[in-house]
Amino acid sequence: MEAGKEKMSIYYNQDYLDKLKEQFAEAIKTYSDQEIKVSLGEVDGLKLFLVNEDYINKHLDIDYVCAGNGQRYEFIPKDEIWCSIQNLFAAKYDFFHEFLEQYLMEKYNLEYEEAHKICLKEEHKYRNE
Repeated sequence: MEAGKEKMSIYYNQDYLDKLKEQFAEAIKTYSDQEIKVSLGEVDGLKLFLVNEDYINKHLDIDYVCAGNGQRYEFIPKDEIWCSIQNLFAAKYDFFHEFLEQYLMEKYNLEYEEAHKICLKEEHKYRNE
């Protein structure tokens, strides 16, 4: 046995670690199929929500990733912006991106692709401030 592995085995048992992994996976699985929608308030008349992306992918749209707005996705009400709870630490950037995208599509009738390109540039600047 390698010296490093021998020393590490003092601190844990592989069977125990495997059991922990199974338990963690089961705990997460319990919530992955639940509809979770947590209100974070409103900005300029748009309601902000954290949502369970796993649930959305399974039940509403397999292509939903990170965040969305009612101008982009038919299943999101027009006055709401959703960000994935799985992506919590990036949510402020996602909310910014979706808010601006919704605004450009609604106020200037931009197509999604054009609005999205503009928002990606603005989001990138924001992330690098």
